[in-house]
Amino acid sequence: TALLPKETLVFVHMPDFNRSRTELHQTDLYQIWTEPSVQDFLQKPRAKIPTSEGFGPTLQECETLQIKDAFVAVLTIEYNAWKIVGGFRFQGDPKTTEKIVANWKAKLLGTASDLKRETVDYHGHEIQADSAGIVGLSTVHDGQWFFFANDFEQLKPLLDRVDGRVKDPSATLAADDVFGAAAKRMPLSYSALAFARIDRLVEKLMPFAGKEENESGDQLAAIRQIRSLCGATCFDGGKIRDTIFVGMPKLLDAGNLTLASLPIATKDAFLYATGFLNLTRPLPLSGLQGALGWMGGLEKITSALSSKGVTLESWNSAFGPELSWIGEWPANSHWPSIFV
Repeated sequence: TALLPKETLVFVHMPDFNRSRTELHQTDLYQIWTEPSVQDFLQKPRAKIPTSEGFGPTLQECETLQIKDAFVAVLTIEYNAWKIVGGFRFQGDPKTTEKIVANWKAKLLGTASDLKRETVDYHGHEIQADSAGIVGLSTVHDGQWFFFANDFEQLKPLLDRVDGRVKDPSATLAADDVFGAAAKRMPLSYSALAFARIDRLVEKLMPFAGKEENESGDQLAAIRQIRSLCGATCFDGGKIRDTIFVGMPKLLDAGNLTLASLPIATKDAFLYATGFLNLTRPLPLSGLQGALGWMGGLEKITSALSSKGVTLESWNSAFGPELSWIGEWPANSHWPSIFV
């Protein structure tokens, strides 16, 4: 994050490829995958899939490089053109790494007739820039770092930060308040992390959408309030643990969740979720019935309740804002039960 600009839109990070792969193979889910009965079940559909080299050799090459701190980032989106950079630290001979990366590039770009190759010198670094039509891929290594981008110009500021020619810690993603607030919610040790600036992505991808005063505009306005979305995955004793954080303004000042419904859940519960039901205004149901058929039925219910005097105000005066879902599936039951 110290190598990327503060305005980075999307950031994906894998700290240690070999460690993550080893921990994945120790999970219960992977053990189920390797069960002979599961493999026998998949043998017939697999036979219908055309054979190819697959990801096996590529994964083996990644393991050989002992990849650490692998990352991919979307820096900006200009006129629907995504500016992407990435990189990783490796162990071993840089020339061997260059051969492996050159093989990856050949697989990606193929042998198109319009394939162009050029070498760009930048402060003693040779940036290899390849392009085939609108697809471009540039690579360069700096010490034990290997970087790539779909536009070689994006590699120059990256190299400037690595080499220390530009020292601007306050202008990097590591110093961004929005990223920092999301990162604090993530586990200290994880196998993969992804971060996105949702408000800026919406602005870039749909700059003129939702400006009108209608239901669609209200929904997009709500999406624009989401500043960030961050998620991390870690492996814990054979289990896969996911953490997701959404950074946005508080929509309802109802204090903290009481979890008052938690004692209702037994050891047979497979689902427990709780949150605040924000009923500060009527649901925007008009215009959605065609897209979601059940919305029409919901509108009929709310209209019927309203005609009997059960208004939004009377509902909120009678019930608290906390809503919970519990899923129970006892061993002697054929189907699960859901409690709300």
